[in-house]
Parts: sequence; structure tokens; C-alpha cells
Amino acid sequence: MSSTTPNTIINYSLLPRLTSNDPNFLTPCNNLIAPTNYFCYLGKYTQQNLLEPIGEPLYPLFKPLYDVLEEKGSSIGLKADQTIFVLMLFLTYFWSFIYRLIFNNQMMRKQYFLKQLYIATIGLFYAIFTFGYEGMHGVTCALVSYFAMLILPKYLAPKFVCVFVWAYLATCHLIRMQLDYTSQRVDYSAMLMMMVLRINSCAFNYADGLNPKKEQELEDVLIEASIEKIPSFIEYLSFCFYFPALLAGPAFEIKYFQSFLRNYDEDSLPISIKSLLFNTLLIFISFAGFTQIDRFDREFIMNSPNEFSALSLIEKILFIELMVVFFKYRYYLVWHIAQGACWLSGFGYNKKKKVWDAFRQIDYFGFELATSPFLLSVSWNMSVNVFLKKFIYLRNKKKGEKPGTASIFTTFLLVAFWHGFYPGYYIFFVLAGMGVEFGRMFRSMFRHRVIPPDYDFDLYKPIESLQKINLSIALYNFVAWILTHISTYYIAASFVLLSVEHTLFMWKETYTGIIGVV
Repeated sequence: MSSTTPNTIINYSLLPRLTSNDPNFLTPCNNLIAPTNYFCYLGKYTQQNLLEPIGEPLYPLFKPLYDVLEEKGSSIGLKADQTIFVLMLFLTYFWSFIYRLIFNNQMMRKQYFLKQLYIATIGLFYAIFTFGYEGMHGVTCALVSYFAMLILPKYLAPKFVCVFVWAYLATCHLIRMQLDYTSQRVDYSAMLMMMVLRINSCAFNYADGLNPKKEQELEDVLIEASIEKIPSFIEYLSFCFYFPALLAGPAFEIKYFQSFLRNYDEDSLPISIKSLLFNTLLIFISFAGFTQIDRFDREFIMNSPNEFSALSLIEKILFIELMVVFFKYRYYLVWHIAQGACWLSGFGYNKKKKVWDAFRQIDYFGFELATSPFLLSVSWNMSVNVFLKKFIYLRNKKKGEKPGTASIFTTFLLVAFWHGFYPGYYIFFVLAGMGVEFGRMFRSMFRHRVIPPDYDFDLYKPIESLQKINLSIALYNFVAWILTHISTYYIAASFVLLSVEHTLFMWKETYTGIIGVV
């Protein structure tokens, strides 16, 4: 696939600043295939005539801050595109603390409008400050979807919103692919991906609330999350641009957000110092892993194939495994940062359990110690898994039935589509779906022969769990853990490499069958 020349067409500085007075302003659109080029031209026209008259006079006010952020980021080993993203994530702790300080008391807890205004204002600032004019993609998605739900017939609005947000995201992914093929630069698409889930869930919740047969057709968890009227504009805007979750998640639904605004009907929210300290420890661990990404960079496979081929088979496999192991820490880092900021603002409280586990992106120990592909999948990107379960998995079956293989593969394919159109995504998620199915099959064949049906290892009660263990159980779990992680990391290399060309090269060089069969 042909691509543009990054030095003249794509501006990799901290803030995307390809303005209309730049001679290359329309060059990216000229290099796109139809119909994505028309979408690009529309965006450029909007930027030139609506956004720049407001944004350009304000830019000099923020430029000194951008310069400081870029300097500080480079001093700790962050690339320019990562700098503002990570540092803005850390800044959410300040705004979350201010939110809690103001609104977590008897006098202000019922000031719902002020809460919504605070969240929406900070969130919109984050979108524009972090991504420049590209942040307006999120604004466009949110506004069009809201007014569609408001104006269109009730039976049509949710369907239109669903098609619109996914088509909008797909178009942005296609443009990004054509302009910057196989790049993993941090840009607005991360924000847009999470926003699409929120907007889509709101549309589904609204449709469920209007469904006269919901008691007969929908599962209880879907009925519980349904809404019968559209939220107010400012409430909806604060829902879409809730700043602690804007850049890296978690995904959540409008009904839970409304409960959060009302302090879950409690006088004041407790704060779990233990949870925050533990999460902070995981942030440091994640950052330590994140700093090792360049040591096992995918660019070595992509740009130095002869050098990679010269390695022994063991060295190649070890490099691939470590490439994926450390690559996942970029997700660990942003997820744990966002998690702590959500908790600090009071978001994520489980009213029924009285604990802070309503929304999580990652169960660190659950993932690292998983002994099957299924346990890996449910411990990773957890809030997105909940979305997929509610809006894909449970809707591809009749109420009361157990989802089948078709539901599993539909879910994995939608996850791949959500990430974009790189072939590596689809290779990985199809193989991951197969892994879950085969894992279940082998587990049903062998687990009961080794492990008693009443055995359950609780990661968070290790002492009690270890008292029930014996040699055969320990050996089974160890072998399952080794095979699960080695095979998953191996196939996940396609997710990192993105292209078919580099994935096939990697497989050829490592005699795919050796690990693929295992």
C-alpha cells in the first residue's frame, strides 16, 4: 500500500498542526481513495472555515505548555505522540481530586448540573488540547448521535446511531491506514474508539427501554441497564466526555453514569486508600515494562528481516514472545493510570458489593496467572468485554439459551473491526476465538481427571487456596499456564506487526507448526 511522506504530510509534533495556510494542507486528502477522500475534504473544509478562526488565536496561549510537556516527556523516554497522552492522563488525577473535593459533600452532592458542566468542560478541553483539531471527531460523533436520538422516530434513532458511529470510526481507521500504514502512533482514534462504545451503548439502552417485549426477549442485565428517555444534552455530553475515562476507558453505560452523578444515592463516597496504593504500584510496574518496549521493538522484524533471519530458532521465538510481553505494558500503563483517576473522582464504586470493582480494564494477576485462553480474554480489556457481552454476545441468542460458537466468533470479529482494518487484527482475533474454543474443549476433556470439581483457586486469597492444592493440581495448572501464555503471545505478534506480509514472514522464520500445533 502506498503511503505519504511523513516529513511533508503528517505532522508528528505534539499537537497536530497542519493548518489551511500550509501548502500541504490538502495533500493527505488527495492521496486517499474514494470515498474516504471526500470525508477528508469535508473535515478540512470544516477545520478551515469553522475551527481555525477560533483555534488559531488561542494556540499561542498553549504553545509554551506544549513545549514543556514535550521536553519533560523526552527526558523520561516517551516519544512525542506518547508524551501528551500519558501526561494528560496523569493530569486527570488533579481534576478528579478537585471534583471529589467540591462535590463529595452534603452541600454540593445534589448539584447535578454543576457536576455535569464540570465534567463536560474538562472533557472537551482534554479532547481538543490532546488531539488538536482531530479532537473534533469525538465532538462530531457525540453531537450527531444525540440529535439523531432526539429528532428521528424512536424505532429508527438507535439503529441510525449504531450505524453512524461505527461507520464514522471505520472511515477514520481507513484514512489513518492510508496515510500512516502500520504506524502505532497515538492519536485521536483511541479516544474515538472508547466514545463509540459509550454512544452505541446509550443508543442500545434507549432501544431496550422502548422495547414493549423486553421482559420476554432481553436478559435481565440488559433490562436493568435500559433507559426510557434520552438524557439531557449536558448530561449526555458529560457522559461522552467523562475525562478520567476519555483517553483510555473504561467503557460504561449511561445508567451507571447517572447513578455516579447522584453519588450512588449515598451521602458520601468512601475512598479506598488500599486500592489506590495497589493501583499506584501497578502503574510503576507497568511503566518499568513500558520502558523495555524499544529493546524488543517490532521494527527489528519489519525493517531488519535479514538480521532477524540470522538469529537461531530459539532466539527468534524468544524475541517474538518478549516483543508481545513488553508491548502489552503500554496498555497496562494507560489503563492503570485511568483506573486510579476514576476511583479518585468516585467513579467505579460497586454499590451492591460496597467495593471499587464496578469497572476495570485489566485484572493484572488474573491475566498474568491465567491458565486458559478464556481466562486470559476475560481478564483483558474487561470493560470492553462487558460491552461485547451485553451488546453482541447476549443479543445473538434467544433469552435463556447458552451462546454458541457463532456468538464467540462474531464477538471476536467485532473486536477486530473496532480496532481497525489491519489484517493482523483479524488474524489474531480469529485465532484467539479458536483458542478459546479449543481451550474449552481440552479443559472439559482433561481438567476433571486431575482437579476435583469443588477446587477453586482464588488469586486474592492465596494462602487459603494453596492449602487445597496438591502436586497433580500444581503440575496441571503450571503446564496450562505455560502453554496458554506462550501460544497466545505467539499469535498476538500479528496484532503487533499489523500486516500480513510481516506476520507471514515471522511465521515462516519460526516454522509456525512447532508452536501453532501446541
